[in-house]
Order: sequence, then structure tokens, then C-alpha cells
Amino acid sequence: MRNCLEQELGIAEPACRAWCRHWIAQGCAALEANLAADPRTGGFCHGDTATLADACLAGHMVGAKLFDVNTGAYPNCERIRDTAQSSSSRL
Repeated sequence: MRNCLEQELGIAEPACRAWCRHWIAQGCAALEANLAADPRTGGFCHGDTATLADACLAGHMVGAKLFDVNTGAYPNCERIRDTAQSSSSRL
């Protein structure tokens, strides 16, 4: 996506990074709202067992870190990311 923004559309790197930060933050906000409202949210996205949803959330949070998105407003996302990272290190 970044290559398309930069090379094909001629968007400069700072504007491209801002665009990425914006959409990553939007994704985090949507994830957080869903996790906070869903009574099935546990240690992971859907209970206490890791699913594909947790892998997707963890990947999204890696993107957030890469683009310096402040994730402090998304405590469920941070907690699940941390739980997933902790669980994967024990495998």
C-alpha cells in the first residue's frame, strides 16, 4: 500500500506515514469498541483461547508500533496483544 501511495500517487513519505497512522488508529478504535462491548472478550478476543482474531489483532498492533501510533486509548487491544505475545513466547 505504501508503495502505491508513494510511487504511483506521488504522495510524500511524511504524508504517507500520516495516512497509515490515521487508518491504523481507526482500526484500533473499532477493535477496542468491539472488544469492550462483547461479553465474550476474555484473555483473548473471544474468550481465553487464542484464535485467528488474536493473530490479526497482534499483527495490527505491530503496525501501530511501526508507525508510532499511541495505543494507550485501546487498553483491551494492548492487553490482548501482550497476552498473545506472552503466550507465543512459551511455545
